[in-house]
Amino acid sequence: MAGEVLYTRVAADLKEAAEKHAEVRGLTLTAGVAELLGIGLEAVQNERSIRSLTDRVTNLENELAKERLQRERAEQRYRALQDAGTSLGERAERNVGKCSRCGEDLAGADLLVRGGCSNCGEPVSLIPAGSGLNERELLLLAGALGVAVGMLISRK
Repeated sequence: MAGEVLYTRVAADLKEAAEKHAEVRGLTLTAGVAELLGIGLEAVQNERSIRSLTDRVTNLENELAKERLQRERAEQRYRALQDAGTSLGERAERNVGKCSRCGEDLAGADLLVRGGCSNCGEPVSLIPAGSGLNERELLLLAGALGVAVGMLISRK
């Protein structure tokens, strides 16, 4: 291999290490030093690439941690909504009174969903006559509950 000549002084321990490398690899000292120099230059050239890849891995790990946190929060909201749905479903099936017209049992769904008796269709009020409760205030409370549930669902 013909090439350029490079004269340099090195510490004795560095020269010994180069000689040992060449011997192990079955090379002359010149070929061993050229190989080591090539490896060293390649490492320097790849340093920026390695640093860039390391930075990218760090960024991806940070993004993954954020995504995991968002997923955990979403799963918590989902469980809370499941519990709320189960609770509302159970309450919708409960007997809450009797129809004033036909005498059939009224379920929570008759009162809150249908607004009337499922047997005869008689309108059902949320507020029993003479109870002293303000129907307007109760409707505002129900609306506020709906807004709160909607916000819980849409929160990120």
